[in-house]
Amino acid sequence: MYNAFVNGETDNYENILFDLVDSGVKASDLESAMRNLSQKDDDFAFDKSLGAFAGVKEGEDYEKYENYMKRAEKAEVSEEDLKKGIDIIDSGKPYKEMYAEITEFTKSMGEKQKTFFDNIARGKYSANELGKEQYKSYSKTRKEITETLEKQFDKSGLKNKEINDVQNKIYQYAEKTALENASNGEYRIDSEWIKQAGKSESTIGVNTAEFIKLYNKYGEKVYSEQSVITHEVGYNVNVSLEYSRLKSVKGTESERDKNGEIIKGKSKQDKIIAIIDGMDITDSEKAYLFSIDYKANNNNPWASSQKVNYKKYLEQRKD
Repeated sequence: MYNAFVNGETDNYENILFDLVDSGVKASDLESAMRNLSQKDDDFAFDKSLGAFAGVKEGEDYEKYENYMKRAEKAEVSEEDLKKGIDIIDSGKPYKEMYAEITEFTKSMGEKQKTFFDNIARGKYSANELGKEQYKSYSKTRKEITETLEKQFDKSGLKNKEINDVQNKIYQYAEKTALENASNGEYRIDSEWIKQAGKSESTIGVNTAEFIKLYNKYGEKVYSEQSVITHEVGYNVNVSLEYSRLKSVKGTESERDKNGEIIKGKSKQDKIIAIIDGMDITDSEKAYLFSIDYKANNNNPWASSQKVNYKKYLEQRKD
């Protein structure tokens, strides 16, 4: 199993993992074993392995919990209750035992306070709590999300540390999103940036990987400050919102004839070009909108007009 892991053999690794899970072995124990072995392996190469699928990270550890005090103030949770509640949540007890205890602790509180503690407690839910079939679904989804985002991730112009940081966040996003999907409502994503990343295409017109790259660089300003949401080209956020709306209304699915062949002029790309061309915006903005759906920028009718002229402003806003 470890050989498949270090050599990047996804199918072999997952076949062995699922067979062992079916026989009663905990998936989390197997993933822990992969982590431990990789840490002792002097020849371990992260970029050639299946590191992301077993939670092995390169670079800095994942970010810790958001500031409890700031969130508690909004939820009108007292400092005393906050300390007691967090002590319960961070007690290290098994999830079900901890969740029952925090539920008992908050039963006489108001809805805002209950929701505050419930969201944080559910954030402690891990893959250890999943059943066999749930874990298979979780693993499959995590793999698919990771692979999709890694394909989207444009590394050009980034230093090795920046690439590592973004990749770590991609793995975290994939893990948490897959866990929420597989948990039947038991787990709730508690990190605001992960929530924002999941809807970035409809809110600010950038794909998830691009959002994560921006978040890694600018932090919460990416979704908290309108001026930064305009991204690294000089266009108004309403442009991307209108583009998303038009795609939804007009549809972009390719049309096919009775033989299953795409009808000339009715492909997804043809429709996207028609939508963008009909918008009353600059050619530079049109070029950027096209690149949202076609990262490689091939066949971009407005590519020569695209200008990245917002970087200096964003750099000035960076802490």
